[in-house]
Amino acid sequence: MNRIFKNTVRAGVIALITSVSLGSCSDTWDDHYESLSGLTYDGSLLGYLQDNPDLSDFVEVVKASGFDKDLASNQVLTVIAPKNGSFDKQYYLNLIQNGRKKEVIDEFIKNHICRYNISMGAEEQTVTMMNKKNVKLGTISEGTIEEENVDKMNVSCSNGVVHVIDGYLPYQYNIYEFLAKDWRDNYTPAEPLPALDENGEAVEVELPPYETLYGYLSEMYVDSLDEPRSVSRGVDENGDQIWVDSVVISNNKILRRLDAYLYREDSTYITLLPDFDAYNRRFQGIKGLFNFNVSYNSDQAVRDSVQRYWAHYYSLCDLSYNMGQHQNIHTQDSLFSTAFSRWSWPYNVYYNPYEEEGIMSSVYETIDCSNGQVCRVHEYPFDVYTNVFKKITLEGESRYYIYEDGENQFTNKTSTSYNTVANAADTISGSGYLHVVPAQSSRQTELTFQLPNTLSGQYDIYIKFLPYQVYAPEDTEHTNLPIRFRCSLYERNANNGAFPAYNRATVDFYSNPEKKERNFQTDPNCIDSLYIGTYKFNYCYLNTTPGVLFKIQSNVTSGVAKQFTKEMLIDKIVLIPNRERHDDDGLYTPESD
Repeated sequence: MNRIFKNTVRAGVIALITSVSLGSCSDTWDDHYESLSGLTYDGSLLGYLQDNPDLSDFVEVVKASGFDKDLASNQVLTVIAPKNGSFDKQYYLNLIQNGRKKEVIDEFIKNHICRYNISMGAEEQTVTMMNKKNVKLGTISEGTIEEENVDKMNVSCSNGVVHVIDGYLPYQYNIYEFLAKDWRDNYTPAEPLPALDENGEAVEVELPPYETLYGYLSEMYVDSLDEPRSVSRGVDENGDQIWVDSVVISNNKILRRLDAYLYREDSTYITLLPDFDAYNRRFQGIKGLFNFNVSYNSDQAVRDSVQRYWAHYYSLCDLSYNMGQHQNIHTQDSLFSTAFSRWSWPYNVYYNPYEEEGIMSSVYETIDCSNGQVCRVHEYPFDVYTNVFKKITLEGESRYYIYEDGENQFTNKTSTSYNTVANAADTISGSGYLHVVPAQSSRQTELTFQLPNTLSGQYDIYIKFLPYQVYAPEDTEHTNLPIRFRCSLYERNANNGAFPAYNRATVDFYSNPEKKERNFQTDPNCIDSLYIGTYKFNYCYLNTTPGVLFKIQSNVTSGVAKQFTKEMLIDKIVLIPNRERHDDDGLYTPESD
């Protein structure tokens, strides 16, 4: 069928020319008229492409993918058509032949097509293509699209507009897509090791599971169809809806928790990408910190799955930085990871990142993506104590952590009274402290704290006490009296998840282990941070009901009542990971290589 071409000027274009001509000379008028004029094609977008010999390569790929039906439909689209020779046609045809049609549609065809009539005009504009990538259309006078020369512009068809360009629009991966491509192109699964059995016969020995960054991200990725925003063209022979264009809502459960939406185009990120071996080494090194017991779930398979999740979560933690957040902080001075919150400070923040030994100083390759940059590093630029196995601090004024049960086994209100005291002194942690007093003068004071988010690792435990003069500087009766107390720890039972009985602590701490001396004593004349002891937690209680109780109990008998006080001013309790123990255990850190 012969097609008819005719010169046309749209009503909107005429209005623009008229406004320009009011202040221009006649040859300026002619320039604008020539540049704004276009062609009208009497047929569909597909028809125009097929009738243009310079576009036969593009048409062949479009037909091989099955997308030609969309270009012949009544959808209103704009096509930026690449001319023959500007791209490798056979590459895309081979992908389709090998079952990767969706990849060709998403990364090549939809990268050249957008919705609605989008004509080039007097101003630059950014349009969103069907694959959600943004493309810059230059002005008519510039005659470029993404710096590619436009051979024909504003060709009007029955169902849209065509612009013909001399080059093509390379697909720019977002960070998530790059991670997928890098994994697909470069990761080679390890093969079983050859070995001999007890009879000397050759056997294959399976290697321990090798964990990769994108390998786990892909498991956490869930797509859902947004039907109200998708376009349908009826149903097929089975009654199933045929979607002409599907609007997909992407969601990655672990990246969402990290607030790192690397698959979206509306934010800009910097993502550190460790080498495959480095990531697996970090995962295997921290996995043992997430050993959950039956108090979490009685099913071992569930506990193993949760262990794997948290090991991946913390292997990913602090690898991504949203450059749209914390704009008041210059990126040369500090980087806030997507895991940062005001409650996590000082963690998840890295200062002077581009200076020597900063987290960006070891980057050996930078890849530009549509929503930021991927920065390759051979090893993690921070150790596990910086973003995984971290110090736990319980502020005394936070009464939330005081544990009470129905039988008053651990914190007995009949013997102990407590209240929080606000104090903003520089030497006092947080905004105050906890004041503990005996409810009856004959009773000992005792408080039991829940220790939150402990990992299955070894911690050194400290208590910071304040001298009584902080509370009552004029009270000389108490000012010079030290506190004498004992400490015990209770961890949930491995079999039934219950705490041991009140008088059966998991461990009692000793001020002098050799002499079996249980009493600790403060210095009443200073702020005193006392080392209580070291404990290896058997299980992890991350984001669960606390599984560890820590009891502080005064021990002032009548015989020493005038030498010690039962009152306590507790500033904070601190658990610090024991580095020496875990370095010996093989917990991975870059320094241990």
